[in-house]
Amino acid sequence: MHRKQSSPLKKLLTAAIALLTTLCVLLSMYIGLVWLNIPGVSELRDLWIETAMTTYEHQWLATAFFPNWLVTRVMAAQEKPPEIVIEIPATSVSTPEPDSDPLGQLNLTEGENDEHGNRVLVNNVEEGIVILRVKGSSFNGHLVLIDDPARVFVGTTNRKGVWGQVICEMMESYGAVVGINASGFEDKEGHGKGGVINGLCYSEGKAWGSYNPQYHSIVLTNSNKLLAGTIPDWDAYDVRDGAQFTPSVIVNGEVVIGRGYGLQPRTIVGQAENGTVMFLVIDGRSTASLGATYLQCADILLTYHCVNAGACDGGSSSVLGYDGKVMNIPSTPMKDTGRYLPNAFLVRSKKG
Repeated sequence: MHRKQSSPLKKLLTAAIALLTTLCVLLSMYIGLVWLNIPGVSELRDLWIETAMTTYEHQWLATAFFPNWLVTRVMAAQEKPPEIVIEIPATSVSTPEPDSDPLGQLNLTEGENDEHGNRVLVNNVEEGIVILRVKGSSFNGHLVLIDDPARVFVGTTNRKGVWGQVICEMMESYGAVVGINASGFEDKEGHGKGGVINGLCYSEGKAWGSYNPQYHSIVLTNSNKLLAGTIPDWDAYDVRDGAQFTPSVIVNGEVVIGRGYGLQPRTIVGQAENGTVMFLVIDGRSTASLGATYLQCADILLTYHCVNAGACDGGSSSVLGYDGKVMNIPSTPMKDTGRYLPNAFLVRSKKG
């Protein structure tokens, strides 16, 4: 017996019906995604839009797939950082005693987890430095703990107005053991050279740039207190080192930033009540680490008793240098060095 073969017309009709069915299913899914606020789904949709729209180069990932009215509505709901006027601190932070152990380093072992479940990557007792691997549902990152705030300062490029320096080059110039990016800079079409700073910067009392009232400040006073918030007159606060960016994340132990900023690479500087300074650097824009929200960053910092913290420039500028090498995975083609930066928060080595 010979099996009757389908005619070309029947095959074409079957394929057309399958295609039409697929298109109808996709259209229904799209309508539900855009117009229906389905619990769980709408939150992921809004997070996608927030993440795309808070980048420079990837906004098309929102605008190409979602109607303008939806993108506008989602971004209008973004919780703007409040104006936080900080009181001039009346207390100072003392330098830790030589035989003290403010970071609990004697109870830490490299390769094992600390009491909060984060892997100890570096436990440098001699330098008073601990570097932890931190993870979340959408990110990987590093948290640096520094025992002495007096050793934390801001270094600047030696080519101001022309070209920045990569993090390890700047660290070497200042004899620093740890460094992270700080201020934003003029970055036309993502090709900035890092030589022209945005906002005001103090490096060991020397000013560079001009105060931007739209930015918050992250500063260290001469009494080694870290402040984050609206600080229009740095001299009145006895600032020795600082940078401007936005938003503030934690002020006086309270989280002051809300939702609406998406998943991004982050760089944040904070301080605990006992003076311990924290550098938090989150990787992003990759399948291994999408990035973190500010609220996720705040949760990490609060776990380590942070009372004040402010965001530095993030995105492709986020970088962490330690002992002459880049430790994180920057979201820039310059992965071995990180981008050219106008300045950086640095930690001076105890070795002199």
